[in-house]
Order: sequence, then C-alpha cells, then structure tokens
Amino acid sequence: MKSTRMIRFGVIAAILLLIAVIGVTSVKEHKHLVGLQKKVDSSWNELAGQYQHRGQVISDLAQRLAAEPGFDQTLLTQLSQARDTVNAITLNPNQAPTDATQFQKYVQAQDALNKALSQVLRATLKSPALMADQKFRAVQSEMLESENRLAIKQNRFDQDVQGYNAKVHHFPVAIEAFVLGFKSRPSFQTSR
Repeated sequence: MKSTRMIRFGVIAAILLLIAVIGVTSVKEHKHLVGLQKKVDSSWNELAGQYQHRGQVISDLAQRLAAEPGFDQTLLTQLSQARDTVNAITLNPNQAPTDATQFQKYVQAQDALNKALSQVLRATLKSPALMADQKFRAVQSEMLESENRLAIKQNRFDQDVQGYNAKVHHFPVAIEAFVLGFKSRPSFQTSR
C-alpha cells in the first residue's frame, strides 16, 4: 500500500515536472518567436523607407528628364505608370507582409518599375547633353546609391524572413506558432 502511494506520488511528480518543463520551454520559445517577428518587421520598415526614398528619387529623375528637349516621353510615361502601379499596392510599412499573394503583386510591380527605370537610364546614356549636366549626374548618382541601399536592405529582409520562417516551421515550435498565430512571411527570394 505504501509502495502504491509512492508510485502514484512519483507519477504525479513526473507529470507535474514535465508540465513545468514544457511551460518554461513554451514561454522561452514564444519570446524567441516574438523577437524574430520584431526583427522581420524592423527589416521591412527599413526596406519600406528605402522604397519610399527610391520613389522620390525616381520622381526627381522623371522631372529632370521631362524638361530635357527631345527625351523620349513614352519612356517617362511608362516609368510613371509603373510607379503608380507600385503606389497603388498598399502594404503596412510597420509590419512585414503575411499575405503571399499581395506581396507577390508588390514584387511584380517593383520588377516592372525596375524594368521601366532601366529603359529610362539606358536612354539617358545616348544624350551627351544629359551626361554633361551636373544636376542630372547628381540625380543619377543618388539613384545608384538608392538602388544599392535597396539591394542591401532586401537581402537583410530576406535573411531575417528566412530565419523567422525556419523557426516557425521547426517542430515542436511549429505547434506553438500555429496555436499562437505566428504565420510564415513571404520574401523576395520566394516571390521571384
């Protein structure tokens, strides 16, 4: 009888210890997931700010080229339309996207803008007057710097998303992530 009580007590103690270990691990993993999610959101915020800056530089470039006699206005119209398409897609700059379809539309719009911008910049190379103009060269230089910063921030965002998604999909954390609503995030690597 005494041994039966000891066995019951041992089983109950083991169960309580297991519940305590799972609880502590769960809290630790939750904090880690929240930290990774904040890191992804922060990277997205920086990237969104860089996209906004790039949009302003593109506007400055388009204004400068619109004033250039003989510059192909069709290219500027295409650039403007591509920029308008990007601006029509609304993504929260403070929270990384979770909707893969919406993010895919945004990436496609950015790719179309890149193509239109490349065509415009290629056309500027044919104009000796533009290449000699200091104001144009300053805008061109700012455009290049903006594109470089954008590439760096995109890579950082993709790395942060990759780390977050790996954790969200890793068993047993995946169970907790699902229950608590942590969703995987799309990235530029997965959208291209």
